[in-house]
Amino acid sequence: MNFYSIAPFIKMYYPRYYSVEIYSAEECVTVHKVNEPWGLFSNFARTPLLLEGVEFRTSEQLFQLMKFRDREAVLAVYRAANPKMTAKKWEKTHRREDWGRMIVDAMKYCLQCKYEQSAAFREMLEESRGRCIVEDQTSFPKKNADTWGVKLQGDHYVGPNLLGRLLMELRDNGRLDYSLPADAFDFIGYIKNFEIFYHGSPRLFAEFDLSHVLEGDGKVKFGYGVYVTSSYKSAAHYSACDDSAAANYVYTVEIPALRGDNHIAFKQPVCEAVLQRTETALGQSVPEKVSGDGKEFRKWLAKTLGGKVDLAGEKAAAEFLDSIGVDYVIWPYNWKNPALGTNRAVFNAAKVRIVKVDRVSLDQKKQLVEGSEVQVR
Repeated sequence: MNFYSIAPFIKMYYPRYYSVEIYSAEECVTVHKVNEPWGLFSNFARTPLLLEGVEFRTSEQLFQLMKFRDREAVLAVYRAANPKMTAKKWEKTHRREDWGRMIVDAMKYCLQCKYEQSAAFREMLEESRGRCIVEDQTSFPKKNADTWGVKLQGDHYVGPNLLGRLLMELRDNGRLDYSLPADAFDFIGYIKNFEIFYHGSPRLFAEFDLSHVLEGDGKVKFGYGVYVTSSYKSAAHYSACDDSAAANYVYTVEIPALRGDNHIAFKQPVCEAVLQRTETALGQSVPEKVSGDGKEFRKWLAKTLGGKVDLAGEKAAAEFLDSIGVDYVIWPYNWKNPALGTNRAVFNAAKVRIVKVDRVSLDQKKQLVEGSEVQVR
């Protein structure tokens, strides 16, 4: 069977949902796009969920993460702009072996969380009473609807409609009963502690060493530290910093997870807790004019601790910040569209763990050649 096919799992483990349903179109509300009238029913709708102190942007993101036990896969899916497509890339090698036995219970859990934490979602469910809820896949290119939805045939919607059926069950009963394995939420621990980032280099090495800090583009413009990025393609591009290099490598790395008080950010106010720890450690006040921008704050520290804003001063600032629990400085890798992701300079090389290394090929513009990645370590 197709590895990604859901229907065989439903047939084997959830036979009560293994059927094709028929609904009169005029009696239905349809789930299609998040910006349409009933869009809040979509798992892709922005309804943040908080579990064990970790925020999930959508119920879809949470559902996709429940497929994995492996730390690297979890972190990659969690930070992905499109968690569904990113999860698909990891599934063949990292998906839980018991996923088929828990898939519907996982979806029930996600919908129950959404119901408990989103008043707007609850209100919309109430508004739909007396009507059928269907996920409309009529515009999808394949002939028949998949397990989750339906397609319009004449004046009826036809298909398994698993999502719609679970939504109606939740609406009518006020809850969804589910049973999940004891380790179903172990993945949250990885998110709390680590994030996956990338580093590009023309050299192959076993660990990061900040004594080589000027061997990239020869600058410490964003601070002294190990430079990493959330964009694999961006890391590949920066691996070409040495035109004489015979190879290009992208390092997948783990770094400490982002918290409110463990970083400073360009053009963003410095966290009050960081300012307080700085003043306590230095025995002097931080000037108000530098507290509103992480860049200016870092430069002030470099000058205060090293005499001027040069390599020695930046190193002193980085070591100081690390000593008071600040792990890195953050800035967008695309200033015109900051939502695309971030770069970070991690002050302590020991906090950057290499997960794997890929050798990659670049085109004449030093851009990643898609599909050229070969894992070498």
